Amino acid sequence: LGLDSPGLQLLLLVRAANSDQDPASHKDRVLEEFVARLRPDIRCYVKLDNPATSEQVVAKAQMVEQLLAEATADRLIRPSLPTHAIESSHCPGANPVVEF
Repeated sequence: LGLDSPGLQLLLLVRAANSDQDPASHKDRVLEEFVARLRPDIRCYVKLDNPATSEQVVAKAQMVEQLLAEATADRLIRPSLPTHAIESSHCPGANPVVEF
């Protein structure tokens, strides 16, 4: 985590609020809090991967965000193509659009 990163700031806040717990618990709590504050459509797909480190969480969230942005751009560029929203049973409320 970089010195100015929100993740580091969150870790410092967790440490201050939970000074009676061990550092491993702090990292787990930071991961939980970080994931809980992701956009709902991104959070669900990140949780499906069950990432163990903050780096894995950030990488997965960035990948999902990029894929969603690309899908949105495709729909804007080619609006005449049929699209169908598919509700994932693993991610209720997150409706990725699949083109076919």
